[in-house]
Amino acid sequence: MKLVFNIIGIVFLFISNSTWCQEIKTTNDIGLWAGVGGNFKLNKKWKTSFNQEIRTFNNAIKIKKSITELGLTHKFDKQLKLSLGVRYSYARKRDYTFVNNIRYNIDIKYWCKLSKHLNLLYRFRYQHSYINLFANTTPDIENRSSMRNRIKLQYPINKHAIYISAELFREYVIYKKPSFNKVRLNIGDKLKTNLGDVKYGLAFERELNNSYPLNYIILKINYSFNFKHG
Repeated sequence: MKLVFNIIGIVFLFISNSTWCQEIKTTNDIGLWAGVGGNFKLNKKWKTSFNQEIRTFNNAIKIKKSITELGLTHKFDKQLKLSLGVRYSYARKRDYTFVNNIRYNIDIKYWCKLSKHLNLLYRFRYQHSYINLFANTTPDIENRSSMRNRIKLQYPINKHAIYISAELFREYVIYKKPSFNKVRLNIGDKLKTNLGDVKYGLAFERELNNSYPLNYIILKINYSFNFKHG
């Protein structure tokens, strides 16, 4: 655990120092995603979740989004799950004004064991977003859809589940052809405690099919309390 924390700290510090030492550009940025939430297990098949998260940008000093998210998961068997989620976000646009966004998503999750100490996890997500939903005029409301494919390799050891993952985003909007618009790489750990799970890691996100792509480094930390019915 200490080794993972040290690696994340050193990389994040190096990136932060490098960014401050050069001219700030919108093509390079770092941010922090920090949240707290809860998982409520209804029975062996159903689970609900809640999460509140803050996301920052501009060298992690300005708020980019405040997110409130609710989820519902159905477990078919040990390997297959279906999840539904709804998210409200109070988000800052590029012109620094704030908008209210609503997003829903449908996830299909598959898990299998590759070896005694290595697991493979795959997630397909379809999501649809209503940008600036509470605008005074309907034309100002923007609709965006995305399909996301994520592959994760996980190494469980004691109370830890160390992982690496890669995720590809494909965006669908009315005024242009569908395109792969983003890729995200993650390394991190999930630590089980007596009350819940601590998830922490480092992510690199890069825009695709863009003349001036954004390269975004993210430090992620989230704590989820676990509750059971009865």
